[in-house]
Amino acid sequence: MGFKQIAIILTILLNTSYLHGAIRDGGVIGPDGDVVLYYKTLKTDNYIVVKYCDKHTVLGTPAEARKNCKGKAHYVMITQFKKSIKALINQKFINHLKPLTAEEVLSYNSNGSAINQIEQMVDELNRIDAFIQAEGPENADLVRREELNRALRGDDVLVSAVKKVTAETEKLLNFISNHTIITPVKYSSNKNQFIYTVLKNYSPDTKLPCGLVGSIEDRIKDCAYWEGSFTLVTRTKELLELHLERNKGLFWGGRLPEAMSQSDAEKACDQKFGEKINLPEFKWRLPTKEEYVYAEKREIRQILPNMLSYFWTSTKGVDVKTAVAFSGYIGLTNLYPVINSYSVRCVATPHMLSND
Repeated sequence: MGFKQIAIILTILLNTSYLHGAIRDGGVIGPDGDVVLYYKTLKTDNYIVVKYCDKHTVLGTPAEARKNCKGKAHYVMITQFKKSIKALINQKFINHLKPLTAEEVLSYNSNGSAINQIEQMVDELNRIDAFIQAEGPENADLVRREELNRALRGDDVLVSAVKKVTAETEKLLNFISNHTIITPVKYSSNKNQFIYTVLKNYSPDTKLPCGLVGSIEDRIKDCAYWEGSFTLVTRTKELLELHLERNKGLFWGGRLPEAMSQSDAEKACDQKFGEKINLPEFKWRLPTKEEYVYAEKREIRQILPNMLSYFWTSTKGVDVKTAVAFSGYIGLTNLYPVINSYSVRCVATPHMLSND
């Protein structure tokens, strides 16, 4: 369900007891009856939770809205939510992102490599200025403040765009989380505003590259997304994903693009997968039958992408002519001829790191 026809955005907040959590809900309602629910609770304070409701669902109070909305809940870490919002700053919406000017949108859209560094400098400068405002300049690092100001004078348009995007993104989070009254935002008067445009075009299924470099902990922090017992570690530009199943500590790779025989599958894991996700030091292999059976109990088919296929395991039959494959359609394993062409996922565990 898209946001192209959304006309009204409502944000609602209702405080309940600590046991039930502080409910802060935002609803997005379109003229054709499309309804989407945004909310945060004490238990999910680092997440934006997005639910697609049935058409014409009545939201009512926040408690009623969550009861009435039957759709699947998408848990999106706030850090990932911010990345997705910023990814919408492009020329397609050049006239619909006020207070950004068209020039600032163009500059922001064409300087991706410089934006992170500028954001870090702006954030540091804002902290220093906030400290000065609260405590006075006597103990502030004024030398560092001047260094940051000099560095940020290089491109006034881009710096202005970064500052505005940062401020508008925080305003958007507050819009979802912290209002105490119903606040309507109508299409007729707000269609060109940043908040309306990004909410209208946001999707919790948006996938952006993340976790491309650094330690496993750094990669997990950068991706900032998990569901059930699976944590996203890496997503390449080609959207090949690596997940960590936390209970067993097993790393699950994304589905390789080509189907192959069981023997070729074993070679593919050993030779190809690590380079695809920039982790060649891991020793990759086919999962065992037992590992697929356990992963099925952890809802691997519901959580990992590209599961609608048959996948080879390393578990052989009593003869060399058959091996076990896992059905991504129904979640069961069975023996099949090794010459069959099936899909491949590779796995690794921390103790399988190469010593080479």
